[in-house]
Amino acid sequence: MSNKQQVNCIFAVHFDDIDDPRYKAITKIVMGGEMWTERNLVYAAHLDSRDELCAQIEKLEYKDDE
Repeated sequence: MSNKQQVNCIFAVHFDDIDDPRYKAITKIVMGGEMWTERNLVYAAHLDSRDELCAQIEKLEYKDDE
């Protein structure tokens, strides 16, 4: 019996440069197919401000109500 538990997470990371190698490395890891089982990745986006992030989170919170 496995004692692994699944968890859903939201990460917000800011980089001043979209070409920053750290940003590209993180994106490659997070979006890699081996990270997701049973298609659990439901949303990923590049946003330009905290306000955009908050708006997207709010949309996701209420998406099930539609």
